[in-house]
Amino acid sequence: MIRFLERELLPRWEAACRLEPVFGGKLEALLAVYGMNSPHCDFWVALDGEGLPAGGVGREGDTLTLALSQRVDTEELTQFLAAVGGSRAEGRDPYLSSLAERCGCAPRSAPLLEYRGPSPPWAAREADRLTDVYRLLCASDPSFEKNAPYGPWLGGFSARVRSGRAAAFLCQEGGKPVSTASVYHLGAGYGMIGSVATLPAYRGKGYASQAVLAAAGWVMCRGAIPVLLPAGEELLPFYTHLGFSPWGEAGQFFFAPTK
Repeated sequence: MIRFLERELLPRWEAACRLEPVFGGKLEALLAVYGMNSPHCDFWVALDGEGLPAGGVGREGDTLTLALSQRVDTEELTQFLAAVGGSRAEGRDPYLSSLAERCGCAPRSAPLLEYRGPSPPWAAREADRLTDVYRLLCASDPSFEKNAPYGPWLGGFSARVRSGRAAAFLCQEGGKPVSTASVYHLGAGYGMIGSVATLPAYRGKGYASQAVLAAAGWVMCRGAIPVLLPAGEELLPFYTHLGFSPWGEAGQFFFAPTK
């Protein structure tokens, strides 16, 4: 049974997020930032046949985030995804890939990494202006602006920063921002690191390492475990060298649900 989140379901919702804490952490952070009655996000809790928490689902924009256990009714969830609306679903594998096949979609999987080393030194500073971070991301990757328009990106990320659930870090050379890494979501004991980028002319100088380790240190100072999804498998040696290690896989799929 999948129920829209209401106040009396909050204890079961929190327990559901802890069943799969990486994407459950994102859901927990989104709820803390936006609340239950926000126009930006919707939340549902999945219950098993005995009414116990089996998973959490959240929708931010067109993205559905799934934090699920094996107790979820897969047939009901498939019908729910087709009806609720969204263009992209994300969560842990292998469950998400199996769900994608049931929905008639092609899954994409990537290794999930975690950092369990000592708390690293902070060689990068926390960004004073998120606009500088956005400009650097766009300059490093021409497709970023198309995929993440400035207004929605700034509104969502700044709300998480103000709530203490996110942070962005910059490395500079001669006063110029040249590399960045961010903690996108902090919740359920995990912090997701992403948006690692360096201007082409400044790559190979160690700036990305400094930014990523600063983000990892920020997460660890809050008693959480840093996790990361590399943008490509070719980056695995880079992150392994920094102290990250494989910890399962995460997946996503794109679909056009029927309303």
